[in-house]
Amino acid sequence: MLKRFLVLCLSTVSFGLYAGNLIPHEPCIDIDGTNSKIAIMPGVISGKGRLENPVWMGENKAFYLRLYHPKVENEAPWIPVKFSFIPATSGKVIIWIRSNQAFDGNKKIYPTWVEYKNLSITGCTPDIHGFSETDRQGKKGWHLASSETLIKNGKNDTVKVWHDCVAFRYITVTEGQEVTISAEVRYFNK
Repeated sequence: MLKRFLVLCLSTVSFGLYAGNLIPHEPCIDIDGTNSKIAIMPGVISGKGRLENPVWMGENKAFYLRLYHPKVENEAPWIPVKFSFIPATSGKVIIWIRSNQAFDGNKKIYPTWVEYKNLSITGCTPDIHGFSETDRQGKKGWHLASSETLIKNGKNDTVKVWHDCVAFRYITVTEGQEVTISAEVRYFNK
């Protein structure tokens, strides 16, 4: 009886560890033009990943673009990310820095932390370099969901985020002008 109990406990722990490794740490960067009704067209992407106007946005799908980056592994080095988009009209859009949603075995959202550094956004007003400029509303700088989001490292400030703990900011885009976003990303083991 004790032997069966120990085997059951070991199996449960092993499955839990296995399932925990299956939870993805997928970085995402979202371009949101829904408030301004600015259609966002995918540009080019270098490296792995994909750009798409997600179906889950329904009738607002054309106004939203998501970069899905492949899963980042624990202890992996920084991975470069670079892509562009083209706005159909001029106005303000929101840049959301986060990870993709992940759910645990009980279908509850699970925090999958990722870390970004060396962020650059060009082709917009203003051009953005890094995360040092912060603002509670995201209008003049990055809005950080938590005081723990920004990690000060001198010249290489980083942000750690997950799907529900984001960094975002507004930028001004010009009709037809390509906007390029680049950064480095890695798994963050909180």
